[in-house]
Amino acid sequence: MSCFTVYAADMPVSGEVSISGAKNSALPELAAAVLCESAVLENCPRLSDIEAAAEILKTSGFTFKRTGETVFVEPNGKKSAAVPAKLCGKMRSSVLFLAPLLCRFGESAVYMPGGCCLGSRPVDLHLYALEKLGAKTQTNGDMISASAQSGLLGAEISLPLPSVGATETAIMAAACAKGESVVINPALEPEIEDLCRFLNSAGAEISFGREIKIKGKNGLLGRALHRVMPDRIEAGTYLAAAAITGGELFLKNAEAGNIAPFIGILEDMGCIIKSGGKNIYIDAPKHLYLPEYVETAPYPAFPTDLQPQLTALLSVGDGKCLVRENIFESRLGHIPQLKKMGADIEIHDERTFTVRGLNGPLESKRVRACDLRCGAALLLAGLAAENGNCVDGGEYILRGYEDICKKMSLIGVKIKYRA
Repeated sequence: MSCFTVYAADMPVSGEVSISGAKNSALPELAAAVLCESAVLENCPRLSDIEAAAEILKTSGFTFKRTGETVFVEPNGKKSAAVPAKLCGKMRSSVLFLAPLLCRFGESAVYMPGGCCLGSRPVDLHLYALEKLGAKTQTNGDMISASAQSGLLGAEISLPLPSVGATETAIMAAACAKGESVVINPALEPEIEDLCRFLNSAGAEISFGREIKIKGKNGLLGRALHRVMPDRIEAGTYLAAAAITGGELFLKNAEAGNIAPFIGILEDMGCIIKSGGKNIYIDAPKHLYLPEYVETAPYPAFPTDLQPQLTALLSVGDGKCLVRENIFESRLGHIPQLKKMGADIEIHDERTFTVRGLNGPLESKRVRACDLRCGAALLLAGLAAENGNCVDGGEYILRGYEDICKKMSLIGVKIKYRA
């Protein structure tokens, strides 16, 4: 059983943290490498999800090599359009390989993806996008397959809701289709714009905006060279570490504009935050004051991936806050664990809860992560506990935070990981 142990902080965190490349950019870009003659991806983080994507690439007929923070992907002459179920079960993003493998081989198959259990996250919109482009799709039990032996044709793809994954699938498939496509009502996350930059570096013609326009190449793309954008969720998590301990941090390789709603809430809670270029500085007070209401929503609103971390902050602050989770109906798994540590949280329904701040520390308990961001929230809670805590399910945290023990240690946190 893997676990992280966080020991009681002798003082507020302080120092400097360098933010890694974004997991949610690197994963779709590794899938999109299937569309390319070759791909070089700089600033690619070392994460268990990245390792899972590398295994899918190797199984599908590609070489994957890493030198430091740079990875190299190119076809090796083999062909495998089907991703094994055991690899799909390791991460949610495995479904993103369906479209690229289809474009390269004329057919593809994946299994229902795994990853964090955050409620219903169907793949129907992925299939809808492919069907609009002329693919034939089929679901047989847990297996999802697609075929387009004569290629894909450009089309108008109007998404009923701004799904991140479906938007990425539509963009990748349309980039290699014949003719022009437009994605209406797309998700607008910075990671999607980063995917467009990756594809454009390989010769795609994609205009990112409230409607994403793609001039299809009617074939595969050329050589890609791209640097992965900084991970905005990792940046937000370290800002939260400073806030929950009343600390002071300087974040390098972090873009404040991508997490403006979270920064705004931290400032309302009493934090002083300054930013410029790709740097963010935070000086947090000893006592945090709670906002009255917070809700998650698609970008550019407050991100669901920072809701659990914010809940940990709210638990130790002063005041009362109503929180509404609008993205995932099952993203409340951190709440029972925080309550175990003494947090005063009342769940109203599957999406809404109230936090009454303790205006003081949490209790030290052994808790369990049920997903990636839940794990991050529980680590933060350990920083605010009298004698730290132990977080089981540490493998979830390794999916999204590169070198977390090393980075936390550099800012004064006593932390250990046991596999």
